[in-house]
Amino acid sequence: MGRAAVDTIRAAMPVGYVYDPIYLEHDVAGHPESPARLRAIMSHLESSGVLGRMAQVPPRDATEEELTRVHSLALVERVRAAADPYRDHWL
Repeated sequence: MGRAAVDTIRAAMPVGYVYDPIYLEHDVAGHPESPARLRAIMSHLESSGVLGRMAQVPPRDATEEELTRVHSLALVERVRAAADPYRDHWL
């Protein structure tokens, strides 16, 4: 594939990001997915002008099929059982 074709594809396919303020509630001590890290990333993307060139993708719940592509079914079931009282969302 030539350089012009790659540039055409890049122009036609913007980079997307998924963000919701609820992600800031995922605050587990020592875990790399911290609210401070997320705020720093979003701040940098905004101040550098990159965020404005990206397409925001609305968040949605992952399906069980999607979750089991990267996690074992046993893990998905354990998390579901632990989160059952809070069924609206799994943090």
